[in-house]
Amino acid sequence: MKMTNRWRASMLFGGVLSVGLSACTPTPHRDCAGLTSLTLPDIKIGEAVAVPAATSGAIRAAHCHVTGVIGTEIRFSLLLPDTWNGKFMMGGGGALVGSLDNPASATVNTGYATIGTDTKHQGDFFDAG
Repeated sequence: MKMTNRWRASMLFGGVLSVGLSACTPTPHRDCAGLTSLTLPDIKIGEAVAVPAATSGAIRAAHCHVTGVIGTEIRFSLLLPDTWNGKFMMGGGGALVGSLDNPASATVNTGYATIGTDTKHQGDFFDAG
């Protein structure tokens, strides 16, 4: 039951941020740092950093990078593009998640908000034993 509530909280978190940012004016990074003051149930935002556009690398679009914890153990990394297409892409971590992983992170380049989590598991690949 507790895990179901945390899953709901994580989905609510993504939805709240997406809706909140869509209502903002399109000024780049206007509210990025302010996201750390959001109060959401069972979610603590640790850091929100405006990342400028890059000319190389997998992630080139300007975006807001938000990190935090759901409950007491599920770490997340959220990417919110400056130019949002109104869509969200969940980045699954596969069967053996042990760190923050988001295979969909490059979708921020095409305007998707995207999030990855460690699903409460922290460790190396070989710790799955």
